[in-house]
Amino acid sequence: MAPELVDHIDEILTRLGIEFYLQSFDHVQASPGFHDGLARLVAAAADRGPAISPAEFMASDFARNLVYRGPFERDGVGKATFVGFGDTSMSEVRAAFAGDLDVIAGTVPLFGDLSGELCQPGVNKATAIAAVIDHLGIDRGATIGIGDGSNDLEMLDYCAVGVAMGNASPAAKSAADETTSTILDDGIWNAFRSQGLI
Repeated sequence: MAPELVDHIDEILTRLGIEFYLQSFDHVQASPGFHDGLARLVAAAADRGPAISPAEFMASDFARNLVYRGPFERDGVGKATFVGFGDTSMSEVRAAFAGDLDVIAGTVPLFGDLSGELCQPGVNKATAIAAVIDHLGIDRGATIGIGDGSNDLEMLDYCAVGVAMGNASPAAKSAADETTSTILDDGIWNAFRSQGLI
């Protein structure tokens, strides 16, 4: 993304009261309130059941990388992931970025309903796979895509074989050729076995 587009994301999401993190090849940069908001989400999830240990999760590399460390590096950013902890609606987010960025709804249960990704129009996992197979001279018929969420739909449709995880969203399962077991039940391993890769 152009640095000016990164500034645009920062300005709009900050104005809407939505926390976010920017992803590039070299780093992940979180907005000032993301880490604290994540801690609240994890604590609330732990109250609903024993699946998540808040202390363990917040000590993970994933959570520790989402601490605000000062002004954003604006070069090399490829995607922004956002999570709203307030009353802003997804329709407000879509309207704010209309014509500039694709807003893809998130499917991580922990992040809640007001979460998602901001990507440049026409840039997705399918276009990335197309570029890689073209560069390597690989036939599209040899491609397998495995996914579970809204940001996987184009890939699941594009690849010769699309495999949805057992815990995938209904839309991902619908876009896939087959469904494997869940991520916690060796889903990728089982998909590799069903495709004869192992």
